[in-house]
Amino acid sequence: MRKILKIGFYGLIIFIMFLFTQTVLISDYKQFLPIICVQPNGDTLKCFVSGDEYYHWLHDKDGFTIVQAENGYYVYAIQDGDDLKPTSFVVGKENPYNLRIEKWIKISPLKIQEKIENFYPKRKEKSDGILRRTGPENMPRTGTVNNIVIFIKFLRFLLDPIEISGTPDFYQNKFNATSGISLKSYFSEVSYRSLVINSHFFPVPGVNINEVTIPHERGYYEPFSIFNMIGYKNDNERWNREKDLVQTALNQAYIPDNLDIDADGNNTIDMITLIFSGNRNHHDEILWAHRTSWPSSGLLFPHNGKNLKCDSWIILSENEGLGTFCHETFHNMGSSDLYRYSNQFFNPVGPWDIMQDSHQNPPQHMSAYMKYEYGNWINDIPLQNTSGTKNLNALTSSSNNCLRVNSPFSLNEYFVLEYRRNLGTGYESRLPGSGLLIYKINENVSVDDGNKNGPPDRVYIYRPGGTNGNTDGNINAANFSQDVNRRRFNKFTNPSPFLNNNTWGGLSISEIGNAGNTISFKINIVNANCKGATSIAITSYLPCSIPNIQRTLRTVSYSSLSWPQNTSFLIEIEATDDVGVNSATLFYKQRNSSSYSSSAMSNMGGGIWRGSIPGSFSQQPGVDYYITATDGANNVSLPSSEPQQFPFQIAILPNLPPQISLLNNPCLTSFNLYQNLRIIIFAKDNTNSLSKLKLYFRRAGELLYQSLNFLNMPIADKKKDSPQGNPDEYYADIPAEYVTEDGLDFFVYAEDDFGVGSYSGTNDDPIIVNFVTYNPSITISYEGNDPNGACPYSDITFTGEGNEGIVTWQWDFGDGSPLGFGKTMHHTYCQPGNYDITLTVFGPNGEMEQTSKSLTVKSSGCPLRVHLTNKEVCKGESIELGSKAICNGHELQTTVTGGSGSYDFRWYPNTALKNSNTGNPTLLTSYSSSNYTLLVTDYQTGEQATGTMTLTVIEPLSVSLPTSYTIKKGNSVSIGTKLTVKPDDEYFSCFWTDKNGWTSSEINPSVSPTVTTRYYLTVTDINNCKSLEKSLLVKVTSRKGSSDSEFASEEKYNIDIYPNPSKDIFNIEASFEKPLKAEIKLTNLLGEDIYYEKIDETDYIHQQIDLSEFPKGVYFIRVYFNNEVLVEKIIKE
Repeated sequence: MRKILKIGFYGLIIFIMFLFTQTVLISDYKQFLPIICVQPNGDTLKCFVSGDEYYHWLHDKDGFTIVQAENGYYVYAIQDGDDLKPTSFVVGKENPYNLRIEKWIKISPLKIQEKIENFYPKRKEKSDGILRRTGPENMPRTGTVNNIVIFIKFLRFLLDPIEISGTPDFYQNKFNATSGISLKSYFSEVSYRSLVINSHFFPVPGVNINEVTIPHERGYYEPFSIFNMIGYKNDNERWNREKDLVQTALNQAYIPDNLDIDADGNNTIDMITLIFSGNRNHHDEILWAHRTSWPSSGLLFPHNGKNLKCDSWIILSENEGLGTFCHETFHNMGSSDLYRYSNQFFNPVGPWDIMQDSHQNPPQHMSAYMKYEYGNWINDIPLQNTSGTKNLNALTSSSNNCLRVNSPFSLNEYFVLEYRRNLGTGYESRLPGSGLLIYKINENVSVDDGNKNGPPDRVYIYRPGGTNGNTDGNINAANFSQDVNRRRFNKFTNPSPFLNNNTWGGLSISEIGNAGNTISFKINIVNANCKGATSIAITSYLPCSIPNIQRTLRTVSYSSLSWPQNTSFLIEIEATDDVGVNSATLFYKQRNSSSYSSSAMSNMGGGIWRGSIPGSFSQQPGVDYYITATDGANNVSLPSSEPQQFPFQIAILPNLPPQISLLNNPCLTSFNLYQNLRIIIFAKDNTNSLSKLKLYFRRAGELLYQSLNFLNMPIADKKKDSPQGNPDEYYADIPAEYVTEDGLDFFVYAEDDFGVGSYSGTNDDPIIVNFVTYNPSITISYEGNDPNGACPYSDITFTGEGNEGIVTWQWDFGDGSPLGFGKTMHHTYCQPGNYDITLTVFGPNGEMEQTSKSLTVKSSGCPLRVHLTNKEVCKGESIELGSKAICNGHELQTTVTGGSGSYDFRWYPNTALKNSNTGNPTLLTSYSSSNYTLLVTDYQTGEQATGTMTLTVIEPLSVSLPTSYTIKKGNSVSIGTKLTVKPDDEYFSCFWTDKNGWTSSEINPSVSPTVTTRYYLTVTDINNCKSLEKSLLVKVTSRKGSSDSEFASEEKYNIDIYPNPSKDIFNIEASFEKPLKAEIKLTNLLGEDIYYEKIDETDYIHQQIDLSEFPKGVYFIRVYFNNEVLVEKIIKE
């Protein structure tokens, strides 16, 4: 079919798809934001956009830059000086890897800076004339601020404006929820409860969101091009159009005078947020998420008798995440950006601060420095100017959450330390980890600029592999803590505390602890003129800070244990110093000797030094040792005071026998008879290794013992069976045939490598295990205690009895119902019959005994009862109301028990019920949920009983599909790509079919029809309820210029005429994206009308035209709809 389309102002439709699971946002900067671009010939391209509001560019999935040529085609770009130049290589037709073109090309940094400086008009009050995005703060940082939120929508050519898709409740929760995740709760937490932001929506919403309709199309606020003739052509037009947009929104928002929108009384509106319908486009500037500060804009808003200035506002699309809202709001308080405008792939602070990374959900805090500098929520960052151990609270705490350490080598650079903690919930739950963060603050960079012009950056986090320039390193590993084995930060670590000139900054931190409620660390304050501190030659040196040395935990443990003779010892220390330790020496001697021997310790790197005490010195009663270290200027010893007289000591004692202790002595508890009996022990030799560990056992009264080797307890069993979970735990299982009522004897023997042994119990005095019994019994009682049995549905009490020591009572009622637990239980039987009740009792270590008792549930002589069960039914389907009532998990085939068995049935209400005078009527068609009551009367006795059930009618899932796709013959298309099922959190399954017998149960099947084919879809929910059948058409074309892309084009409408040619009947089938009016006209070659039909508003047309009475020849069918016309030639044979 050939289509004649009326072309609007755009001529090229770009569908933007926000795929948040694949998109990476860095502050207001986006990376790999996916969009679909359409070539002039209809080919679709899967492209991406990266950048911020100042500059963003198109590229493919591999990073090759894309531009739009003058002919409208999207082509690959090459660098042309400061600019980009289009090539002739059409995207989607060429493999860019074969073109020898560069990836990730952009306009030059100089051009980007020029765009930034020209983004807003020059302002007179600034000497440099540049209006900065950060600007002066326009809202208070404490107290209560009322945020004006105005929803706007744009006109569309010949179409209704696109409306905001969210509900009032959605935006109320996103902005004003006091708990959970919202703009209000975010700033309440990060400000330590000192700032409250209340957002008010205008125009005031009703059931749905109300919008201000802007009297221009969206393209009016986008750049001019041959595809957007109404766009702005220069910076002045862009500035004025943005200002007019804000003024129009304010004028039509109808903000009441009693709302305080100037909390600080400076005659300026505190906070304005404009939210527009739809998504961002890749060519947006005004409509890219941003905050504007324009003190000289001249915008005024009459309010409560005053003309308030409007010189700051935030513009966002309706689909922005909360992180972007919070990022732009902090801009409104004067904050600068912490990402680099010309190199957004570098991360000065990365995911640790919302002013670089605003994509996290929930968003993270800004740093302590940013709270201090811009929020005033931290009054002062305490200066640490003495060495010592410090503790910090997490940043979420309002006190003791940061420290400042000045660099001794710079007047304008200093360090800030803060503790960030990820607890898995809340606003810090998306941090890469927990630990101490160390920042470099460079006051040579303007506070207004932040990191936008970096390097150098004003705020920088040290991270492994990072440098001052453009080497990013691993920003996600910036956190220091013992948990991640990063405990030191000094001149020799990676990273080191470098300054902007790449020299050492003089900071030395060690002994960084675990990331718990607080984090501890040791700061060493460096003297700027100490020997070795700088590379500058000076005539005299002041003393350096004294080296700090300490034994590692491995070495410390030697002193708490006793060791056998001739044992050598590895001595290990951790040494830190501001300029580095040059050497370390280990001194050692036998305890009774008067002189020390010594050996140089080896530098293992990372501050670790190792030395060894030879085994020949390890004689009774022990070994003494101490350590010295030097940095070339200062010497230190360990122990620090009189080490030769008071050294560290290691005891060398005689070989002691192994230790043995029972961990589950079975003689103290009962156990299961005729099952393996596990013996668990703790066994350890403090001076040597165990060579033998055996269990000896026998039946009580027998003479000979049997033996087993103990095995090391598996890790999984340690958690389950072992009270201690200790690596020195062992087990052995006495076979079941030895575990009898007569009891058994056992003892344990352990021996070390030198033949020294010990016992737990002995051959002559073993550990004796006796049998224990609980003797359980059952008592049954019910109303009347009729010896003939209980009635169905009566309350029956079961009571267990037994000896002391029972910890668990388990009941099996014999009717297939779930097990019951407790000494006394209540149970109901649904059907007459004989039942065996089993009681199983358990002791504290799993010992088990059982007993049983029978019960009869009689079938006659019981009161009349009605049994109904609540049911669910799919809307429009029939259902039997009384069948299969449920009792204790069983289905009842009757709805009545008791009485004589002859009944009269009455159902209320009885509308649409078939056989309503029976116990199981059928509801023919279900449309709404309802309660049904059954009144039953016994014909013989007149006894009556009632029962009520609730019938819940399940609404079918709402299903929508595109009208059609068009593909080139031989290509395929995934027909479920645009499938939408509401509610979207429900489980569903799909069944696709066509008229030729093809079926598929996939959600998104791929089809490759050779002719135009209609496909039908039925969606079934978890309740097996089916949706209304939906269909879409896949048109197959062989026309030249059709797309070879893997992406099929989706159409807003489709019209088919078949068969064509035909001898008589022609079918016209049309489907539209939404209901609309249409007209069908048939003309001959002379243009004479021979058929006309006017169609009322609908989204589907199927008309037949009979040309059997007309002569053979060519005719034209025209379909008019939505100010468009489609023309198709038909041939009558």
